Amino acid sequence: MKEIVNSEILRLMPIQAHYPGMTNQLLSTKEVAEWLQVSQAWVTSHANGNRRPHLPSVKLGKCVRFCREDIEKFIQQCEREAAA
Repeated sequence: MKEIVNSEILRLMPIQAHYPGMTNQLLSTKEVAEWLQVSQAWVTSHANGNRRPHLPSVKLGKCVRFCREDIEKFIQQCEREAAA
């Protein structure tokens, strides 16, 4: 039980706590979907280029991950386009 609690605590800690030199956290499709309040299918289709606006992503083998900073920039770009 103690191992489960420790692994859960480590999972919830920012990536910088695990790797002090790393400043950018990689997020899963599910995490990005929850953050943007859209479906995982929406995230996937915008990340693979099928839909616009293109959501920047990183392909790691079969896994797709998203840099937190890139998603923050994506949100800012969408805000500017809507305000223009």
